[in-house]
Amino acid sequence: MARMANAAPAQKVVATTVASAVATILIWALNTYVLEPNMPDYIMGAILTICTALAGYLTPPASRDRIVP
Repeated sequence: MARMANAAPAQKVVATTVASAVATILIWALNTYVLEPNMPDYIMGAILTICTALAGYLTPPASRDRIVP
């Protein structure tokens, strides 16, 4: 199994985690303060999935993100 060169999480992993958290907070804020009625669950899931995928795709790997054989 491949291993990372160091124990720090990869830059892409950090970016997708933060994007998911931010999207969750934004959806909560929309449902709490803006939308009547609340956004359906399947739309919330789609928004979270798209935000996470875009963050992972658009974030370049850091120079420290190397796999050692």
